[in-house]
Amino acid sequence: MTHPLLTWGDWLTSPGFGGTAAVVAAVLALIGVRRSTAVQRENARKDQWWDRLKWAVDLVLSGDEAAANVGLAALTAITQAQGFDTDELNFLERITELFLEPDESGTLESELEPDAQPGQS
Repeated sequence: MTHPLLTWGDWLTSPGFGGTAAVVAAVLALIGVRRSTAVQRENARKDQWWDRLKWAVDLVLSGDEAAANVGLAALTAITQAQGFDTDELNFLERITELFLEPDESGTLESELEPDAQPGQS
């Protein structure tokens, strides 16, 4: 009868063990790549969210009433979008409270003239 350690030692130096180790390494690499891709995707989403929010706030603060109304519409659309984390939602609530007031039903309404059209005074 062969000693168990010799059997393990033989298997550890066999092509079967090498193949198994390669598969395990490939699976671990795949998991790492997927996590990295998910993090990159989330960071890109947050960067895009921030760019949109900055654009909308810049429009509101532009001094041009028509542009400000576009910015307020964009802020409203951003607030109604899905997929924000708690920090983003809290930040967005604070920003929109500066420019929008709730009406009787609790819906946020613009403090600016709602019917202003570009080029009208």
